[in-house]
Amino acid sequence: MVSAGTNNRWARNPMATTSLVLGLVALGYSWFPILNVLLFVPALLAIILGVIVIAKARRTHSRTGKAVAGIILGALAIPMIIFVDMNVGDRAHSPDSPITTCLQYEGRYLIL
Repeated sequence: MVSAGTNNRWARNPMATTSLVLGLVALGYSWFPILNVLLFVPALLAIILGVIVIAKARRTHSRTGKAVAGIILGALAIPMIIFVDMNVGDRAHSPDSPITTCLQYEGRYLIL
């Protein structure tokens, strides 16, 4: 059995796991319009941690699968966050939007 403290190829890497989890969270919740603005930071952290893990893994010849997955997920989350924000922002301010329709009062728009 291999312990986590040994310096070998099969040792656990918490930074790689963190990168993977942050990338999963950022991409998974990037579809939610208001929440996704906050997820820009975890997406960037997933990319940064993944790059750090890969740089360290080249010296120690350890595994990098989780770090690569974290980088990919974080990199996919950033354009998704921007795309959702742009589309929700455009639709929220159009006259045919359900949000705008709800804010109408006797033919006049309420300005928030």
